[in-house]
Amino acid sequence: MKKIIFSIALVMCATVAIYAQSINKTMPLKQEEVPVTVVNALQKDFASITPELTKGSWTVMTQQTNGQPIKPLFYIYKAKKGDSKFEARYSPAGELESSKGASKDTNSGS
Repeated sequence: MKKIIFSIALVMCATVAIYAQSINKTMPLKQEEVPVTVVNALQKDFASITPELTKGSWTVMTQQTNGQPIKPLFYIYKAKKGDSKFEARYSPAGELESSKGASKDTNSGS
């Protein structure tokens, strides 16, 4: 009887541990699916090179925990700038978190 109770308790603990984990997922986005604040921030922060960027694409890293609604963690814009690659990562609020391939314009106001 003690073995059965112990086994049930063990299974319940394992179930709770699995259920409590969050799931992170990267998903591609169309330009119109990206929040306007994020798109505007990219255009403002990199105004001097925006015309040079080609074949750009957006992705979002999302997180879902315990059946809660999916929450965006950050947005990434990747593009080609001539022969090199460009990447910018933004928070959902439109704040630049990091960039590769170019520096933020100094006259962008931030």
